[in-house]
Amino acid sequence: MASLGAGDLASAVSLPIAVGQTTAWVQATFEQPTTLSALTLGVRERADVEVQASDDGQAFRTLTRAPADRTETTAPQQTYAFAPTTAKLFRVVLTATPPKPPLPDLPAFVSGPGRPPRPSPSPAWTSRPVRG
Repeated sequence: MASLGAGDLASAVSLPIAVGQTTAWVQATFEQPTTLSALTLGVRERADVEVQASDDGQAFRTLTRAPADRTETTAPQQTYAFAPTTAKLFRVVLTATPPKPPLPDLPAFVSGPGRPPRPSPSPAWTSRPVRG
């Protein structure tokens, strides 16, 4: 567990999702029941994160579930908080999610080479000097 809990992003543990699979997990096992209430992860690829706990290694309960998406935040790591939970085993399950679709093409309103001219203002918004 030392390499997972070191807090050093340079010595990260890779958790690849196998070809043909959509999930992978990593598990921390403690000799004595241990209480946790948050977990900080650095996830490179878009995925759903689920934190689970178990006392026997057979039945796991979900503590929290949330998306990990580097396009939503610039932070290299995110903290997932949950109610304080005491267990001997904690598991992090990553589920691959498809990439977000690209944004639709938006009209360009900046004039310049290779760009369409900026639309002229509506006649209702045109100002004219008043002559007296």
